[in-house]
Amino acid sequence: VLRRIGQNLARLVEDLAEVSRIENGRFTLDKKNVRIDELLADIIARFSPGAASKGLEITIHQPDQPLWVLTDRFRLEQVVTNLIENAIKFVQSGGTIDVSVDASDGEVTIQVSDTGPGIPSEALQRIFERYYQVPQGDGQVGPGMGLGLYISREIVHSLGGEIWVASELGQGSTFYVRLPRR
Repeated sequence: VLRRIGQNLARLVEDLAEVSRIENGRFTLDKKNVRIDELLADIIARFSPGAASKGLEITIHQPDQPLWVLTDRFRLEQVVTNLIENAIKFVQSGGTIDVSVDASDGEVTIQVSDTGPGIPSEALQRIFERYYQVPQGDGQVGPGMGLGLYISREIVHSLGGEIWVASELGQGSTFYVRLPRR
């Protein structure tokens, strides 16, 4: 328990520092050619044991050929990690999280879909705002500070892409990240 609390505090401090870097213009990118198929497989492998211990299944669907994208590996990993961590946090035992990637000539789209509770339509407009948390069924907000999706949006925009969500209450959510390939 203490270890988890320490990890949560460290994450909070890092998120607050990241917000400060974004807002003060000290946010940096290091774009290189990244094999996005390997990056996604590595992230899934890291989260699969924890998801399995919660009774969740994580699957990945991607092209058979290597998929290269000119991006910042660390920053993109932050975004995908946040989306998967959120899904693990909200999906109940027996649920699934599906990560997929599709590519066209000029762009790549990553999808993180889950069978969680979904997001109320009135919250969809605000979900990427700083400090916003979706109220749960009992009116309370979940754990966290409401920074992860804000940071993810800022990263994706800095990478020249876009991020959005489609969700329906009781049906789960799908987050989309579209990035240019070059």
